[in-house]
Amino acid sequence: MHTPLTEFTGHSVYLLGVASLWVTMGKGVTSTTFRVQFTVVDIHDSSYNGLIGRPILTAIKAIVSPVHLKLKFLTEGHISEMSGD
Repeated sequence: MHTPLTEFTGHSVYLLGVASLWVTMGKGVTSTTFRVQFTVVDIHDSSYNGLIGRPILTAIKAIVSPVHLKLKFLTEGHISEMSGD
């Protein structure tokens, strides 16, 4: 029997599978590409397409500012930045 996960709304969701994908963050010379293993679940009524957890943020040496919807990370001697909307 699989143990359910609890989503943000408090509802239980079950693991559908795992997907290992290449992810590119940033643009041009300030980009970095790495492999990420995603846990796939069916989350209804969510505005999220995916979540980036602490292991990935640590691997890319990221600094997160939720207040400013910004993510900064180091790539080959450059600092790259992503912004949310």
